[in-house]
Amino acid sequence: MIKLSIKLRLALLALLPAVVISVFAVHQFVVNSQRVDQLNQTVSNIQGLKLISEASHFVYDMEKERHRYGEEQPLPIEVKVQRD
Repeated sequence: MIKLSIKLRLALLALLPAVVISVFAVHQFVVNSQRVDQLNQTVSNIQGLKLISEASHFVYDMEKERHRYGEEQPLPIEVKVQRD
């Protein structure tokens, strides 16, 4: 058996939980950071889908009004998509 001084053994007993807690905290920080990144991407996707939905609803309403008044020519619609 290795002989260690009582001070060294007490220091190890005191530092071991602190090291374990620190490693766990760093691991949780990394996991939470990845989750936040995924959540931000999801929010961005939802906003994009919401814009597409609003544009589609607008076009639908215009077409509905056009058919209501008997116009036969389709509406010229151009959509430009920008990616950040």
